[in-house]
Amino acid sequence: MKKTFCSLLAVIMILACTTVSAFASSPTTPAELDEGLVLNLGEPIATLAEDEGALLDGRITTRASGLPFSMTAKRVTGLLTTYNSPGKNFTGRAFDGLTGEGLLIKGTLKHTQGKKVKVGACYYIISSNTFSSVTNELFNSGVAGSLFTPKLDGKIMNFSNNITYYGHITNYSGAGHVSGTLKFSVSTK
Repeated sequence: MKKTFCSLLAVIMILACTTVSAFASSPTTPAELDEGLVLNLGEPIATLAEDEGALLDGRITTRASGLPFSMTAKRVTGLLTTYNSPGKNFTGRAFDGLTGEGLLIKGTLKHTQGKKVKVGACYYIISSNTFSSVTNELFNSGVAGSLFTPKLDGKIMNFSNNITYYGHITNYSGAGHVSGTLKFSVSTK
């Protein structure tokens, strides 16, 4: 009886350890998913300290997270995200990858020097204090732009169900200011 109890206890401990390690994983290296897909980890764009984001419209919202939402840039000199804006984020669960759904970003941004502006969706990596952009597009200053990124792009999964994503506007030129509004929504191509 004692031997059976010890064996059962050992099995429970092994299961507990594997469960904890499965939940402790974070997007820091390319991850092979169960379906044979590879998660798009994107490119680092800035740290949390560099984010100029706050409550973008000055109002506190109790809106639940998810799409659609908008973000407004006013005199952005570096990075602006929706990270500190309640309700202005989403996960991959927002899209049905099998029907071709994905993220649509539309809007017009103006750069004071006429430079292009980088826009997209990003996530925050706590361990490195870094935002990583999984979708990037350069919008021309003063011209309406549009970016569609599918949840699944061949064998690449752009949006994981387990990661929270935020909108970003990046003045990557290092000079001038960016102003304007973007709308983030679910769409099909």
